[in-house]
Amino acid sequence: MNFPLSSSVDIPDRDLIERIDEDLREILETHRPEPLPTAMQREIRGDAGEIRKRLTPRGKRRTGQMWQDGAESERGDRRMGAPAIYHPCAFGTFWRLAMRALWIAALAALSISGSGLAATDAPGVIVAEAEERVFPLTIEALGTARANESVEIRPLVSQRIVAIRFEDGERIEAGRVLVELQNAEARADVASAKATLSESENHLRRAQQLFKTKAVSESELDQRLTRRDADRAVLDAARSRLADTTVRAPFAGLAGLRNVSLGSYVTPDTVITTLDDTETIKLDFSVPETLLSRIEPGVPVIARSAAWPDAVFEGHITSMDSRVDPVSRSR
Repeated sequence: MNFPLSSSVDIPDRDLIERIDEDLREILETHRPEPLPTAMQREIRGDAGEIRKRLTPRGKRRTGQMWQDGAESERGDRRMGAPAIYHPCAFGTFWRLAMRALWIAALAALSISGSGLAATDAPGVIVAEAEERVFPLTIEALGTARANESVEIRPLVSQRIVAIRFEDGERIEAGRVLVELQNAEARADVASAKATLSESENHLRRAQQLFKTKAVSESELDQRLTRRDADRAVLDAARSRLADTTVRAPFAGLAGLRNVSLGSYVTPDTVITTLDDTETIKLDFSVPETLLSRIEPGVPVIARSAAWPDAVFEGHITSMDSRVDPVSRSR
């Protein structure tokens, strides 16, 4: 707070300053339960001395007589129209000191009242009997969930697709037909093998009848029997090739996206779709080698997924790998 040199505001008299100084000393030494730090006490006392110094007119000392002489000189100068010379920061320092005195007094009162409350209202204490408890060991690991059974559906022969019997994402039963390939040639081979086998069986029956009458030798009968067995094997091979033109689901599961279209030419390297058995989910994870002694089949497992943060999946360990990774030292 700054005032002009010609301000007419009265300066606090010396008695008021002395009373403030005494009040500060009383606060510092009496009313506060614990003394303030020495640095703060020195700062407050220095402020009081600074006020006395700055309120003294220039050129005068701070003795009682000279103070009065200076005040009379200033009053005389003011009557003569001369500006009164006061320090511009005197009023700001005075009021700062006065406010600090009030603040310290409030702190002292709060400290005294707080100490009294602390003595009467002791905090509560909860007492419990000591006992032994077993804390389960929890091992956290990052794992990968996969289907119980998973396969890529591929054809066994190279042929053109003539029928598609499933939809994307459809639930498939075991043995259901998924894709049919062109099979005209395979059916013809089956028909030819059946005819050849039928002829061989007829020759074998006649040979067996003639053998009873000793009309044919035993070696010729054996040849007829061998021929019949060979023709039967040819028929079985033809039927197997015919079955390969029909792609079936090896197990029940959920079909994936279809990668082929009607009329596409496929080979054994072509992935028609995928099939996953999601009724049971397997979780693959690794644990440090130092914890392998605590892991065994049957230990419960609790899994969480970022896709379903509120869901908890419970299971147990079914099997463990027999080898330890030499790089990560885990299994």
